[in-house]
Amino acid sequence: AIYLAKKNIKRKGVLEEYEKEHYNMLNQKINYKWDFIIMQAKEQYKAGKERKKADRYALDCQERAYWLVNRTP
Repeated sequence: AIYLAKKNIKRKGVLEEYEKEHYNMLNQKINYKWDFIIMQAKEQYKAGKERKKADRYALDCQERAYWLVNRTP
């Protein structure tokens, strides 16, 4: 959920169709924690901007690779 929220913040609301579906589904399922998830995603996004470009790129690639491998069906 945090990954999709962070990606949504980074891309300013432009997500792929399957990502939008998952984002909305997660919002409905864990609505009681959604404010916390958005807050956490914003903090991680801000912290990522403060890192060096190479570190930021490496972490972004690692996170993207993890979610490509562990994508929910």
